Amino acid sequence: MLAGAFLVGVILPHYTLDNYYPSHTHKSQYDAKIASIGLPPYLIQRGDFNSELVKNYTRSKVVVNGYELNVLIAATQDQKILGETIFQSIEENQGMLFVYSKEQRLSFLTMFDNFPVDIMWIDHAGKIVHTEQNVQPCYSTKECVTYYPDVLAQYNLVTNAGFTQRHGATIGSQVYFPMPP
Repeated sequence: MLAGAFLVGVILPHYTLDNYYPSHTHKSQYDAKIASIGLPPYLIQRGDFNSELVKNYTRSKVVVNGYELNVLIAATQDQKILGETIFQSIEENQGMLFVYSKEQRLSFLTMFDNFPVDIMWIDHAGKIVHTEQNVQPCYSTKECVTYYPDVLAQYNLVTNAGFTQRHGATIGSQVYFPMPP
């Protein structure tokens, strides 16, 4: 927890990043900066849905307005902390489903992501209760926005940016996925 809010995606370290890393900074320079300030290696190592980094994730299917997604389930605290930062990119039919034991106000931060995303907040019955579209990655606490809608949700579904618009995923849309026992 940080400042009373549970952060999904990435939990910030106890220190802050003082430097802003502009988008034109070369990736290897950026990675060197991350390593130099002592951030964990998983923020540098990236993969895809078939990489070693995701071998401990449960895989499932999620259906949003008739469109089937292959998702990785982030159920453990470590998986939620890492979130989608482990991916270099994801395909249109891929996503990550964050699962919680009960409905609550969920916040989301996209620090160190590699690509823009859409985020859906989903209630216990599988209904979308909030969306954020085209959320850009951020690389310093000065530029990061924490998304903390005033709704109760039990799940977050993260997809490529533009997914919600392309597939008509709006507040009230039903999302089908295996419910936990």
